[in-house]
Amino acid sequence: MASPRPGPSSPASPGVDRFPGDPGPGRLYVGTSVRGDVPVSFAATGDLRITMTRRYYRRGEAWRLIKMAAQDSRAGLLPLVSLKPPGRWIDVAEGRHDDLLSWMLGRLADIARPVFLAVQHEPENEVSSRQMPRDWVAMQHHVIEMAQRISPQVTVVPILMQYTFDPASGRTPERWLVPGAAVQGIDLYNPWRPGRAVAWVDFATMLERARAVIGDGPVVVPEFGCHTDRHDLARTRQWFRDAFEYAVHHDVVGMAYFDSPHSDDGQSWVLDAVRRRAMQEITHRPRVVDLRR
Repeated sequence: MASPRPGPSSPASPGVDRFPGDPGPGRLYVGTSVRGDVPVSFAATGDLRITMTRRYYRRGEAWRLIKMAAQDSRAGLLPLVSLKPPGRWIDVAEGRHDDLLSWMLGRLADIARPVFLAVQHEPENEVSSRQMPRDWVAMQHHVIEMAQRISPQVTVVPILMQYTFDPASGRTPERWLVPGAAVQGIDLYNPWRPGRAVAWVDFATMLERARAVIGDGPVVVPEFGCHTDRHDLARTRQWFRDAFEYAVHHDVVGMAYFDSPHSDDGQSWVLDAVRRRAMQEITHRPRVVDLRR
């Protein structure tokens, strides 16, 4: 198994890995989302020294997922890739799409390096009479079992929204937990928006709310985001610093900024100069690890 190589001045921690590519206590991968099939390398990121990529693929795009996971892995990055399931959650859970999953996991096994895989990230808004939380949980268990058997370098990561752990959501987060998952994924966004009366919330507060339900154990934050407060730039920069410091000390094994024009309210998450500078500072911290030999 490929072991993560530490960043500058950061020795890798000894001990038994909890999952392939485990960075060890007090260390983590830091990355960004990547749009499309854009190749990424350390040189191409310029001022950002990312060590993890976050990519998304629709149903029927497993071949693209494999291609870019291999590309990122060759560049020394930890790929965290999502795929929409090939059918209803219960159909996947009951093995009706095992041919596709077996083929995909077999190709990911050929990479022979750690890969994080999510099948239907943030499922909460996809609930219907045809698929319920228990079906999604069953699907996660089935894919985890298949990955352990076919591609042990792949860690299947169930990814939930931070909002699910907020009492205001009205949801029961326990219904979405996947016992036995090696790593829990939680997407975290500061809900504050310029010009809106919405509270500024720090990274630690959101993750602690989730920790109260999921307990201790490794967490990856596949998406995180914070808008820039133009009236207080220092507050924005400090949000990123505090997020990183909390992550280092609370078993967050990776975190990727959602560098995307996507927005539900007309305000983009794309890294502007302020947030990019904050990310640059984080990615050069000695506790950031990578998979390069």
